[in-house]
Amino acid sequence: MPSYSVFIFSKFPLAINSVRELTDSLRSFYRFAKVGKYLYDNKAFYEGALDEVQKYVRVKAFPFMEKYYGEKFYQYSLYIMPLMPITPGEDNYRAFGPTMHLPMGRVSAMVFSSSRMLSLKSSLKNYAKFGFDNPEVTHFLTVHEIGHSFVNPHVLPMQAELDHDTALFTSSLKKALESSYISNWQICVVEHLVRLGEIRIALAMKDTAEANRLRNLHIKSFGFVLLPLLEKKMEVYEANRDRYPNFNSFLPEIFLVFHSLTPKDVDNLVASFATQ
Repeated sequence: MPSYSVFIFSKFPLAINSVRELTDSLRSFYRFAKVGKYLYDNKAFYEGALDEVQKYVRVKAFPFMEKYYGEKFYQYSLYIMPLMPITPGEDNYRAFGPTMHLPMGRVSAMVFSSSRMLSLKSSLKNYAKFGFDNPEVTHFLTVHEIGHSFVNPHVLPMQAELDHDTALFTSSLKKALESSYISNWQICVVEHLVRLGEIRIALAMKDTAEANRLRNLHIKSFGFVLLPLLEKKMEVYEANRDRYPNFNSFLPEIFLVFHSLTPKDVDNLVASFATQ
């Protein structure tokens, strides 16, 4: 059994039976379905998908993210799932960014689907395009999903701070964010902070055009109307890194932004951006 499994079991001993059962079931299915043969027979398709992704992954952003957030990961791992179902239409995709804990260190990961719809063909061997030829989406996901590894582990444990401001998740804010599937205040805070990081890291990379594009996208198109207030606050963080060596040390100051608001303030922000 791999060393990472031993590590998981030592941390979560009650999970051992469930993990063993799942592993055994997957092994049996892979053998029955001849998954290995399927992957070998369609090797060209998967390699084509990897080639498309590698052209647009924004690897150069990772050192800037480490410097901005004040922490590092042992490794960054990106996993593509070409056959993950997505809804029809342009620019649709699914992605998530887990953090994995291995004996040698933490791994920041991203799992993501294709982002361009492909017409149905009789065989995977007939494809010359693989659904990942989408630089804008891949650039965005690279920083966004990896950003969750820098944000979530610090924000989610602060339950008391999160609970303090749940009234700010007003019906108008929820409606403004519905296209991003934001269902509660906790997710709202996390997604605001991840997108905040995208903008500020673009500025750190001297890419003002990208920062402006992200502001327009996240505020006007996706309804993350608290971003301007948070950006103003992050200027304090950026100007005082000796005092705040990492993002986690500055989080109490960020929560003060939320604490200072009322539900009416939030509704006014939603209304003001809706008219722009």
